[in-house]
Amino acid sequence: MNHSNKNKRNLDLDQHSNDKSDDPVKRSKQNEEDDREIVENLSDSEKNEIDEEDDYDENNEDEELSDKEISIEFTAHDPIERDFHGIRCLLQQLWLKENIDISELTELVMKDTITTVIKQSIDEDEQPDEDEQNNDDEDDDNVFGVISIIPFNSHFNEKNCVQQIKNLLSSYLPKDNDISRKLNHSDAKCALIINERFVNLPSQISVPCYQQLLAELKQQTTSSKFEFDHIIMISKLSKNQNDLFYTNDEDEIFSERAETQFEYSVSKQSDTHSIDWNDDEKTFEPYQNLFRNIDISIP
Repeated sequence: MNHSNKNKRNLDLDQHSNDKSDDPVKRSKQNEEDDREIVENLSDSEKNEIDEEDDYDENNEDEELSDKEISIEFTAHDPIERDFHGIRCLLQQLWLKENIDISELTELVMKDTITTVIKQSIDEDEQPDEDEQNNDDEDDDNVFGVISIIPFNSHFNEKNCVQQIKNLLSSYLPKDNDISRKLNHSDAKCALIINERFVNLPSQISVPCYQQLLAELKQQTTSSKFEFDHIIMISKLSKNQNDLFYTNDEDEIFSERAETQFEYSVSKQSDTHSIDWNDDEKTFEPYQNLFRNIDISIP
């Protein structure tokens, strides 16, 4: 770059800044005109070099921001009343546009089942005051994950949402399928595990949640409310011919442990019927997978 011209520009600006004119508006306009004249007198190559310098500075700032890591801690809690909206949103992303009473299901998950919600850990110094705690809107988006188990037995079957879930799952399954027989046989008691969280959360976060679920189930051994013989889980995945990936990474482990499983497409229920991966030039279709009799003790 021609530094003499650049310095000249600075010097000219300094000289105008010392103008003793009594009219500040006039001085300002004169400065703008002089600046414009200097820029117009620069060659195209010099203008390009100035633009490149500005772009370089902006790119460096963007890189510095992208390189910064944000550390967030999460904790597991029992659900409370103001978690309703956050839990409902997570359940809705599982059931998509299906005919399920999500509000009733949310109430069931919050009050009648073994359920854990994942929230961001808050320092004691950042704890909200009493007025903020009573404001339902404050924590609407504070639920990052939910894991729950719903037994399909006499304690829950009278719920409309439970019947809707059983009918929905049966509609995807062939009648002679093992999971379908277990779902609809009066003597076969099943339990459904729901595990939903934000997609960008790591799979490691599920380990303490499943451990907590197992611990609480062991405490319910004498309660008929949580009696069941079979465990069913719904897993979300995306497929392209023989390629697939699970939304929750740990579901791949459960797939290997399941006695029976059945996949079905949910593209008609999704707002975006497919997921495009431009790097691989592949299109993935959304699926769900039903597992039966999985071992939920994660190593």
